[in-house]
This record gives sequence, structure tokens and C-alpha cells, in this order.
Amino acid sequence: CVCGVVNAAAGVESNPLIFEPERFMTLLLPPIVLLSGIEFDWRDFKRTGCVSMLMATAGTVASALYVGGALHMLCGMQVGRALWLGAVLSPTDPVATCSLTRRAVGLPRRLRTVVQHESLLNDAVGIMLVHLFRSWDGVSLATCARLLGAVAGGAALGAAGGRLSRCCAD
Repeated sequence: CVCGVVNAAAGVESNPLIFEPERFMTLLLPPIVLLSGIEFDWRDFKRTGCVSMLMATAGTVASALYVGGALHMLCGMQVGRALWLGAVLSPTDPVATCSLTRRAVGLPRRLRTVVQHESLLNDAVGIMLVHLFRSWDGVSLATCARLLGAVAGGAALGAAGGRLSRCCAD
């Protein structure tokens, strides 16, 4: 039923029981992230942003590599498929995380904020890793260098935009 509704919303006339991953990325993921993003507290993020971003990037990459490596070594799965599955499983669900941390009794506010913000930010890292590992034939050094350059460039542009907006606001 859900697949049929999503197919109809996408304007696709195909088997309603087949659900392509790109439809999830374009139709279902944005409202899920938007719902959690509405509760995103920018004042708290100013205090915990570095920790949240470190956990979202390094933590998600480390988790994907750990899960992928374990699947490869313990189950004999091909490296590319194992890393792809690790990338799919690594990001936490922002809606569930925000809901659980909101109800947790005795959880310090700073820890709750870090975990909630990390769960919102790690989806982008997971999506990047999924696309990287989807057609894995081994990644060359040039590809890794381009990827790191893109990440560094994006971080530099984001930092510059943040500084510019702060200057304009003052």
C-alpha cells in the first residue's frame, strides 16, 4: 500500500510492490528529517555543535567501516557490499532518537542535545557513504582525495557562510 502511494506520488506507473531506493531519498526522507529539524535548537547547537558534528561525521564513518569490516571478515561478504550495508545501518534514526531522548529521565540536557543534533546531522554522512560504496570496485587514492577535498571545501564554504551571516547580523 505504501509503495503504491509513493509510486503514485512520484508519477511512476510500475509495479506497486517494487520500491526503488531513490524514491525513499526524494520522497520519504525529507519529511522525516524536516519533522526532526523543526525541533532543532540553534542556541543549544552553538554550545554543542563541534561535538555533535564530530560524532556525526567521524562516528558514522567509523561505524560504517566497523560494521562493513565485521560483515566482510565474519560473514565472508564482498567488501563493497559489506561497506555499503555498514553505511546503510550506521546513521541513527533522528525521529526515534529525538523521541527517546525527550522521554529519558535523568539524562543531562547537554548529552540529550548532543545526541539529538548528531542524529540529525549523520544522515548526510550516511547518504554520502551509501553512494560511495554502492558501486564499489575498490576506491582509488584519487577518489579518496576528491572526496576529502569535497568535504573540506564544503566545510570551508559553510564556515565562510556562517561568518558572513554573523557579520551581516551584527
